[in-house]
Amino acid sequence: MKARGTGVGAVALAAALLGCGCISRPTVKVSTNAPQEPQQPRPPGMPFAGPGAGKMFPSVGRLSPTNDLSQFGKFYLLQAQTDGPPKKLDDLPDLKRDLPHVARGIQEGYYVVNWGANPANAPAGTSNTVLAYVWDAPQKGGVVVKLDGSVANVTAEQFAQLAKP
Repeated sequence: MKARGTGVGAVALAAALLGCGCISRPTVKVSTNAPQEPQQPRPPGMPFAGPGAGKMFPSVGRLSPTNDLSQFGKFYLLQAQTDGPPKKLDDLPDLKRDLPHVARGIQEGYYVVNWGANPANAPAGTSNTVLAYVWDAPQKGGVVVKLDGSVANVTAEQFAQLAKP
């Protein structure tokens, strides 16, 4: 036995659903006179990171200071043990090959490195001597990697107390 009216009901339902999309909706005007939030200065070479998840979760090509400085510290300390402390970025060819975004961050001034720092001659011990840091750490605080390879997020006051080779 075949049900009657199912074809007509299906057509009516389809027409009702399609008709919902054709209703004109009022437009909302956005005021351009709203006060603008002052823009924060961004570090040299750092792409704009507007609101959203990109400020918390780095995407491809975006720098992540904690991870980047940790990796840099490993490269630097390995080089320091095998061939002596690097004096410049060119002394770390593996860094340029394996972590090009970190090398670019160093070249563009986002990361500052105390080149030639020797873990064997750390002025206040390796755990209290800064190897590299984010460019604005002296003023605002930020991420640093120390000569023992540890990474820390420090305040400006704490940064001032750390030894620099």
